[in-house]
Amino acid sequence: EFTMRIAILNTGGTISCVGAPLAPMPAAEFAAACQRLLGPWLAMRHAGLQLDFPVDLRFPGSASGTLDSTNLQPTDWLRMARWVLAHYTEYDAFVVLHGTDSMAHSGAALSFLLNGFAADGQLSAALSRPVLLTGSQLPLFAQSAAGLTLNAQGDALAETLAVAMSPGTISSAEASLGVWVMRPA
Repeated sequence: EFTMRIAILNTGGTISCVGAPLAPMPAAEFAAACQRLLGPWLAMRHAGLQLDFPVDLRFPGSASGTLDSTNLQPTDWLRMARWVLAHYTEYDAFVVLHGTDSMAHSGAALSFLLNGFAADGQLSAALSRPVLLTGSQLPLFAQSAAGLTLNAQGDALAETLAVAMSPGTISSAEASLGVWVMRPA
């Protein structure tokens, strides 16, 4: 029985790149690699956790379905917000994998797009589930002669999932770890 269902949205960035030089993995390949390599590791540590890696959040003009965060535009923030809102009742939390170049901009934009405000500026509708953005200076996976493996140097996704599973423990310290948090009201 699953007790927590989390959507991991891959928008791009170093965290979802592989190779030398680094290049973005297609969203479907990244999702499959996460299920195969990260899923068992997390299942051992977090019983009841169900991770979904949706691949239907796509950015037009991108062969991989993801974007370098320096290329994100306001229309892309709208695309992310629409996806979260369209699937809001299906998940307990959302983790958005993002490039670090514009993560702060996306976090600010999404905090407004995912909450409702009245004409007088007062909050009229608020999130009740965490939406977290994270990125990494190192990719989640490494390519080796044996194939794709978890990158022992990169832990951004695992750290974010730990935060997502404990929303009451989110603090400002996570921002210094590369996690941008939009707190539920």
